[in-house]
This record gives sequence, C-alpha cells and structure tokens, in this order.
Amino acid sequence: MEAWNASLKPNLTYSHPWAASPSFIIPQYLFGVRALTPGWGTVLISPRPASLTRGTVAVPTPRGAVSVAFTSGGGRFTADVDVPATATAVVALPGVHAGQRVWVDGAPVTAAALPDDDTAPGGLGAGDPAAGLAVVPVSSGWHQVSTAP
Repeated sequence: MEAWNASLKPNLTYSHPWAASPSFIIPQYLFGVRALTPGWGTVLISPRPASLTRGTVAVPTPRGAVSVAFTSGGGRFTADVDVPATATAVVALPGVHAGQRVWVDGAPVTAAALPDDDTAPGGLGAGDPAAGLAVVPVSSGWHQVSTAP
C-alpha cells in the first residue's frame, strides 16, 4: 500500500529502503559527503547545491560526524566543514577547476585534480563521477573553504 502519512502506513521507518533513501541521497549527492578510503579515513566533501543558497548536514561515520554547511550568493560559495579528529578530507567547491585559487581558513590555496587512478591513495576509478574534481585538502577540525576571500 502506498501512503505518505504514518497513520496510514505505520512501517515508514529507516529500516525500509523507500523511507531510508533520502538519508543517503541528500548527504551523498547534494552535499557530496562520501568516503574516499575504507573506514572514512579520507572524506570527499563536494557540495552540488544547484539553485539552493544554503544548506547544512551532519553525516555520521565510524570516526565521528562530518558536518557541512554551505552558503552561496554574490558570486561567492562558502563551505564550513568539520572533519572528525581521526580523519582528513578533500573539499571540491562547485565551479572550481584544477589550478584555480580558493581560500581555506582565509589563506589562498590552489585546487588540484582528484586522482582518477584507482591504484593511487585516495584515487578513484575513471568511471567514478568524482574523478577529476578540483579539490583542496583539509585536516581534521573545523575549516572554511570559499571561492573568494
């Protein structure tokens, strides 16, 4: 039976795929949060907000929550990221290309292409949609990554 109201269908839980799908689709595709290495040692954060001007998510991982908050407007895109203490991340901002300058915690950094060789550490297979993204590395803790100072 199809129903959108829990009173009509009481088994709308995260234990069922039809209810759980947004729980991974939004963090993985809208905010671009996914593991690059087994056990979430390295995390990819690659927001793809389309026309959204802001958003916030916290994604639970075995190492702790990965938090992302973005704002977009006035020609500037900013992502505030919080990476667990035992992990690192690479951040790709929308519209940024390899060799382009971005600002990490207020300091200019040049974005580099994410390896598309699955034999390289953190590398991706050539068919992976993240292959070739322009990224900047960040350590554990809170960081602000933006397209303008």
